[in-house]
Amino acid sequence: MKPLPAAILISAFLLFATRARAETACATLTRENVGPCAVAASPDVRAAALTVTARQAEIGRARVLLPSNPTLGLSFAGRRSAEDSAFNAYAQLGQEIEIGGQRGARGREAEARVGASEATKVVVARDIAADALTAYFEVLAAREEVALLRRVETLATRVADVARAQAKAGAGSELDADVAEAQAQKRTQSRMVTEGKAAAAEVRLSRLVGQTAIVVDGKLEPLVSPARQQPGARVLALQKEAVALDAQASVLSRSRMPNVTVSVFAQSDGFRERVLGAGLSVPIPLPEPLGRSRASDIAVVRAEADATRAEAEAKRAGLSREADAQQAETEALARAAASIDDARASRAEASLGKLAEEVEKGRLQAREAFVAQDALTEMLGQRIAAKREACLASVKLAALRGAPLDRGAR
Repeated sequence: MKPLPAAILISAFLLFATRARAETACATLTRENVGPCAVAASPDVRAAALTVTARQAEIGRARVLLPSNPTLGLSFAGRRSAEDSAFNAYAQLGQEIEIGGQRGARGREAEARVGASEATKVVVARDIAADALTAYFEVLAAREEVALLRRVETLATRVADVARAQAKAGAGSELDADVAEAQAQKRTQSRMVTEGKAAAAEVRLSRLVGQTAIVVDGKLEPLVSPARQQPGARVLALQKEAVALDAQASVLSRSRMPNVTVSVFAQSDGFRERVLGAGLSVPIPLPEPLGRSRASDIAVVRAEADATRAEAEAKRAGLSREADAQQAETEALARAAASIDDARASRAEASLGKLAEEVEKGRLQAREAFVAQDALTEMLGQRIAAKREACLASVKLAALRGAPLDRGAR
């Protein structure tokens, strides 16, 4: 097998194997893998990674030894007088050489640009992971709400059937039966609307992880709050950008050192003389505005670097303040979610299940059953909503604290 086709086949096999492993790992979404799965499927992250690759390629270009290719000059001339004629030939080879450390400065700038691009990639990846975790909790909450409303609808339909049967038997009024059926229909509509919201949430999550069908596993429990404030990805990206600007200013500063051109030449004239020699040429720098000394360019880049560092410090302080405020809000929401514990929720579920039985036994009127059902359903719905808000707040807090959500969350 020829080398090129073999390389293509091996690359295709490795790519297929990598995709197969990724699809297997993301077959069931949990809080631990939903962030990494979304990052792996994100076009924005792939674009940021390609930018890093491009910046890495610039390192090799920056480390080229010679600033320009050698220059070879050839010239020929004929000399003629009244008495004689001759033919002259000239050859000159010149090479420009950097003596101000420009090559090393360019290499450091290229490396700093790689670091800045990698930091930007981390920002993109963590934003995608936070969006995926938010969508993940939205799906869990929507499914719990749909499950609740389906149970409520089933019980409401049962109560309406009992009320209609009682009306036909003369044990109840037709008005009560009509009201009961209207209440049951109201719950059916609520269930259908919530199912639509749940379907939309699942579509958003499936698009984020690059899957057509998703299996979501987990509970509506907030993420574990980071123990301490970590450097935010955006702050680090700004700091890396400031370093790159400093490196750019260094390149501009060293470029003010004029390059030396070394040349050797050979000459043959019509008088059979052979001339060999060497030369050295240096450009003469002139101050601005007469010439181009790059002083204004350097001042601009250094000012941009200082501004970027100031922006990074302001961003760090702002994130710290916002994280402290979010911490308080997240803790309050967690307490609100815990105020209706599992035991109380179980009793409410049991009471919902008994309403139809109470109506069947005549111990409760249909209209009273629906009033009680509304109260119990509202409490259980508030519990789901409180858990949802606590989970979403925990995602926001983790992002503000600088948690690496792109590598998984707990």
